[in-house]
Order: sequence, then C-alpha cells, then structure tokens
Amino acid sequence: MRFLMMLVALLFAPNVWAAQAFDVTSQRLEILHDLGQATFEGDVKLVYGSATMLAQKMDVFYQGEAEDPALQKVEAVGRIKIVDGSSIATGDKATYNPKTGTVLVTGDVMLSRDENVVQGESLTYNLETGDMFLNNNQNDGRVKAIFTIKGKD
Repeated sequence: MRFLMMLVALLFAPNVWAAQAFDVTSQRLEILHDLGQATFEGDVKLVYGSATMLAQKMDVFYQGEAEDPALQKVEAVGRIKIVDGSSIATGDKATYNPKTGTVLVTGDVMLSRDENVVQGESLTYNLETGDMFLNNNQNDGRVKAIFTIKGKD
C-alpha cells in the first residue's frame, strides 16, 4: 500500500508537470520502489489536460518518499502517439525531462496539424515555450514538411 500511495502522490503532486493531475491506464503496473521506477505496460493511455499519449510501455522514474516524490523523467516506447486538439505527434519513443520542460520524440517522427505535416528522426518540444526543433540524421539528413496555406474566401 505504501508503494501505491507514493505513486499516487508522485502522479498528482501539484509541482509535477505544472498541472493539477493526469490519468494513466494500462493492462499492468509494476512498482520497483528501490529503483524509483513505476512501469505501466500494455495499451498505456496517459491523459493530461487536453493531451492524450498512447504507448505500449511507459516508465516513470522518481526519487524520494511518498510525502515528497521528485519526478526524474518519463519514457514511453512502442509506437507512441500524442494527441492535443488537432495536433498529432507519432514516433517510436518519447522522453519527458521535467528539469528542462521538454519532450524528445525519436524514431520516424511525424507531427501533423490539419493538413500540415513535418517529418524527421527526432523532435524536441518545449512544453513551456512551444519551441520545436526537428532533426533528421537518417538517409539524406533532411527534414520534410508540407504546409497548406489557406487563402481568403
């Protein structure tokens, strides 16, 4: 029970991810308190505000006790998908770093919003500023983008 209380405190602490709460569902949950790790496996779904992240596995790394846990990072793997409104990001892996406030999505990354699409090998997104950096170290090293500009009707 102590481990479950620590996980609940970690996930719903007011300083975690700068919002009130998030909801995680999966087929399995394993908590390794000595390692400071909680692993969600099997059709993982994380809902955070207006955003939803889907993955096959998500590891939450933390330090500290139930009264004051500190989130170290979150890693999701297994063809991840992040949906926020009309924006959709997909990739093979996503890592959230709370110290920098960034999410790094890697592996065949595609980011789309309406008809606009950008593709590359890695995407770094700053949750606080909205700044993005898309990189492609594969093949010809070039990112691809398709933008649709709507004219006046």
